[in-house]
Amino acid sequence: MSNRKGLQLSDKERMLLYLVGRLGLEVAFINGRRISDPEGFHVSLDKAKPGEIAIAGSSFHEPNPFVVAKIVHANPNSEWLVQELGSNRTCKYTNETFYPIRNLPPGIFLMGKERKFYELVRKAFRKVFFRFNSLDFSGETAILIYRPGSFSKNYRCLKLNWHKIRSIKTLCALLEPDDQREVCHEKVK
Repeated sequence: MSNRKGLQLSDKERMLLYLVGRLGLEVAFINGRRISDPEGFHVSLDKAKPGEIAIAGSSFHEPNPFVVAKIVHANPNSEWLVQELGSNRTCKYTNETFYPIRNLPPGIFLMGKERKFYELVRKAFRKVFFRFNSLDFSGETAILIYRPGSFSKNYRCLKLNWHKIRSIKTLCALLEPDDQREVCHEKVK
């Protein structure tokens, strides 16, 4: 676990974190409400939940790598455990509120093997007549949500052991027997 104080940021990193964070919060708080499209990228006025990418609400006087972070744990007393983006370093915050950034592109903050598998999935969907919707990881299982064709509204769910799939060909073969897939009743994410 890292301490926020004493971490070295380059001037560029410090300035960019400050600008991105402040601009996001300005958009969130203009006239006391969120003004962006609710389906598009935006900062929400809700408190962040574990797993979400969020912006700290009042820590901009001392920018650090955790001002924009992934929420690992939160409790009602404004105590947070956050993870630095792009690494596994974590930091505890108290007396702070984090606001979630919503509707981010899927996969943008995945790291390591999960990111590599996500890229494999994206490449596989370029070779089949299905449309990718989302990919969620839960330990050894990945849940892939997609739909057949361009105009279908019937989303399909494919649960798979993502560690065992190493090629686009293998993944495409799993997508082929589409008529056997569980139908998701609504779009996920």
